[in-house]
Amino acid sequence: MTALEVDSLTVAFPGPAAPVEVVRQASLRLEAGEMVGLVGESGSGKSLTALALLGLLPAGARVGGGSIRLAGRELLGLPERELRAVRGGAIGLVFQEPLSALNPVLTIGRQVREALRAHRSLSREQVATETSELLDLVALPVRLLESHPHQLSGGQRQRVLLMLALAGRPSFLLADEPTTALDVTVQAQILALLADLRRELGLGILLITHDLAVVAESCSRAYVMYAGEIVEEGPVPVLFSTPGHPYTAGLLAALPRLGEPGRRGELPAVPGQVADPRRLPEGCAFHPRCARAVERCRREHPLPVSLGPGHRSRCFFAEQVRAGR
Repeated sequence: MTALEVDSLTVAFPGPAAPVEVVRQASLRLEAGEMVGLVGESGSGKSLTALALLGLLPAGARVGGGSIRLAGRELLGLPERELRAVRGGAIGLVFQEPLSALNPVLTIGRQVREALRAHRSLSREQVATETSELLDLVALPVRLLESHPHQLSGGQRQRVLLMLALAGRPSFLLADEPTTALDVTVQAQILALLADLRRELGLGILLITHDLAVVAESCSRAYVMYAGEIVEEGPVPVLFSTPGHPYTAGLLAALPRLGEPGRRGELPAVPGQVADPRRLPEGCAFHPRCARAVERCRREHPLPVSLGPGHRSRCFFAEQVRAGR
């Protein structure tokens, strides 16, 4: 089966003394036809991981090691011409902020036509046919092709980004915070649209979000990222019922729950802030925020521990859970 595989990916920026690693030894796998979540607070390294997969890292950032394979083909080190064929062709990207991603002075129709011609050799008639099919896929009316981005609603702009990402008929889609700043009704519509696209086109979708509720609704598996590192992975029902990492448990505890007895006042929160990659603590990067931290957590860096089929956690507490202590 076609798969997008990331193994031990490291991304770093130049530092005064040594490179500053902002993604550290990240590994994940995405199969065709499945939706997988990549979740964590802002600053965890989620978006940089996605950009690294397509060679779109910001100035100064470099991949420091690891492997990115698409259907067994290594993408790291590909010549730019070959990598451009992968971007949009094999892997589509939905950027985080539609108003920043869309050209404000061009109509939606022109931007869609440019995307189609960039990825595929099409005649004018074929472009018109493909545009019509893309409009149907994302449920937008043809009249919006003559509009500019600022004339559309937030949900419509998000659907336009999906159109552009699908223009090259990719096998995989990286959706970076596709529901951010949308009200709950529109958010539900976008998630339903992604689910429909996955089923109809057989897309593999990596859904990047800080919202565990979105993951619970849409994904079969999830990776939890903290300070540039995958700290837990597993089937969504297992992660939600028996999280193996205190960070995952903290994120779950912070979810609002309507009508839950005894749940009044302020929502629980994970104390502190995401660790600064320039000043990572010794040992486990999460230990300054962790109520379960022990001395070992301050001295040693935990390795991934298997907690069950497909469920792994990078935590000494998880080791104790596995051992039944």
